[in-house]
Amino acid sequence: MIGSLAAFKTRLDISDANDDSVLLAILEAVSGVVRDYCGRDFEVTAAGTARVFTAEAGDWCEIDDVVAVTAVKTNETSSTESYDTTWASTDYILMPQNDTPKRWIRTKAGGKYGFPTYGDGVQVTGTWGYSLEPPAPVVEAVYNEAARIFAQAESPSGVVASAELGQWLVMPSLHPTTRILLNPYRRMGVTA
Repeated sequence: MIGSLAAFKTRLDISDANDDSVLLAILEAVSGVVRDYCGRDFEVTAAGTARVFTAEAGDWCEIDDVVAVTAVKTNETSSTESYDTTWASTDYILMPQNDTPKRWIRTKAGGKYGFPTYGDGVQVTGTWGYSLEPPAPVVEAVYNEAARIFAQAESPSGVVASAELGQWLVMPSLHPTTRILLNPYRRMGVTA
């Protein structure tokens, strides 16, 4: 989950625990929407989590956002998933070199290995996610959307009424401000 229940309750000026289960469910749901919209995880996995990938070329392999890599292995035969070749850290470079998160692996020039390009030929073990802590604008976006959803509990039909303004239909979509906060964190190629 992106953010914390305690910080969200402080933002809403809620001090009791009456709505904790509802607030937690909203935060978890909004975190999932943000993850889907951006095409990346802002929560980190446990260290040592293995994931498999299919390289598009022999000299590079696109991977999920990663904070740290502890092992790169390849499967040299397409008929098994043994990942019997372990690469030394001197055999590859995490890219982009001067930015985080790392999003692909490139072979080193003159290295002894190449990535197999058949299905799930690459296994990478590490700590997955955008960063150790979600960026502040992403947390802000989650809290904004979650507060909007929590406020709609007062109007479960989706219609907000006002004697001065008439009725408004609230459409289920990310708020424009939320999109502005999240757009810099969207992974290229993600559509919403």
